[in-house]
Amino acid sequence: MRRAILIAVTACAAAFCANAQEAAQAQPCAESTLPQGVRAELAGQFAEWRLQTAADLVADYRKAWAEKHAGDCPGIAPGNFESKSEQSYALLLIPREKGKRGYRLAVFRAGKAESYSFTLLEQSDETLPSDSAIFRIQPGLQFNEEKFAAFKLKTDAIYVETFEKGGYIYYWKRGKFERVLESD
Repeated sequence: MRRAILIAVTACAAAFCANAQEAAQAQPCAESTLPQGVRAELAGQFAEWRLQTAADLVADYRKAWAEKHAGDCPGIAPGNFESKSEQSYALLLIPREKGKRGYRLAVFRAGKAESYSFTLLEQSDETLPSDSAIFRIQPGLQFNEEKFAAFKLKTDAIYVETFEKGGYIYYWKRGKFERVLESD
């Protein structure tokens, strides 16, 4: 009898864990995945904006994104962008209001007492990034198309990809973010 109960409890626990895992994977763009300090900044400074999701991407890019970045959000890139020891969050934000155009690309870094501050890297009120997404790239060798030269990243960087066109790398250098063109 005890064995049957133990098996039943184990099966229920496994099902609960699997359901929780599936829910987390199904909602990679939920604001709840971000620290409270980032959510507070979003509610205050970016109340008219929301995270870019896979559903916002054009159909071909949505499929390519799912194959290349399964389970990731095209509007969130967590990483150690400014230092190797402090996590920050790059966010690609689009208007909450349907039919409105524009986007904001911001990096949120931890401050004092669980607060966060942000740096706005890009913004537009003209275009909607339905063929763009962001993700983290690890330190290492990269290529600058404009200077036709290789360079080495010392910390994580933000890749702003435009489907079938290439993208830009934002990386931390001498106390600020630099941007270089990088092609696929």
